[in-house]
Order: sequence, then structure tokens, then C-alpha cells
Amino acid sequence: MAERLGIGPEQCTGQKPKLVYGRMTGWGQDGPLASAAGISTTIIPVRALHAIGRKGQPPVPPLNLVGDFGGGGMLPCLWSGLWPPGGSKDPARDKWWMQAMVDGSAALMAMFFTMLEVGSLRKSEVTNLLDGGAHFYGAYETKDGKYVSIGSIEPQF
Repeated sequence: MAERLGIGPEQCTGQKPKLVYGRMTGWGQDGPLASAAGISTTIIPVRALHAIGRKGQPPVPPLNLVGDFGGGGMLPCLWSGLWPPGGSKDPARDKWWMQAMVDGSAALMAMFFTMLEVGSLRKSEVTNLLDGGAHFYGAYETKDGKYVSIGSIEPQF
């Protein structure tokens, strides 16, 4: 923890009053997994990994883009721009906030969860538009053993 090194939110914002201090955990501050380590390979399966891969084969982890970078890194960057110091209704939290990677990963899946709820997405993999189910959206091996990626979901492509 940053506090152990003497660089918690109080110390940092005391030195730089306009600083927005963000924290990131794998599983959040509360709950049964709060003290457990969380990395992409443990976070992504909870909310997103089921939607990536080929039917009948193990899911393919998307590097650490969905967990570490997207769920953990991208959202804190957005928060710091959307939640400036002094912008909350709680003065105790005016200068810092907490982001859990598992929540960020779930937020990145919002479009797909919505599509599932309205019936335009099926829960099984490789049966949907963006999961490899459409012949015009996927990766294909070429004659020379390399791959080409096709994503022609709009008329101009």
C-alpha cells in the first residue's frame, strides 16, 4: 500500500492541493476477496472472459487489456478527469477515490450485458456478432501461416 511508503492521499494532496489521488485494487475494499491479489487472469473471468473465444474451446484471455489496463487503468484515468478535487458532495472524499478492477471490467462489458438483456445477444460464445460468430468479424489464417483480421460490420468496411 502507498500509505506504507508515506505517499497516501493525505500526504500527496497536502503537498499538491490540486492533485487527484486514485487507488486501484483487484476486488475492491470490502467483501470476501478484498485482501486477495487481483490480476487480469483472476479478474477477467468473473465478468468478461466467458464472452471471448471459440465454442467448445477454452476462452482466450485478451492479454491484460480488459483487466489491468481497461478495468484498472483506463477508468481511473477517466475518473480523474471527471471527478476534479472539490467535485464531490463528501468533503472527506474530495481529493481521492477507489477503483476495483473487477468493477471496471464489468463496466467495459456494459454494452454486451445490455444486448443480452434485450435479446440481441446469446449467452453462448461464437454465436454473436462480435465474438467470432459472424463470418465477417474474426481472424483467419492465411496461406503463408499468418493471420488476417476482418471486421466488416459497417457498410464502408
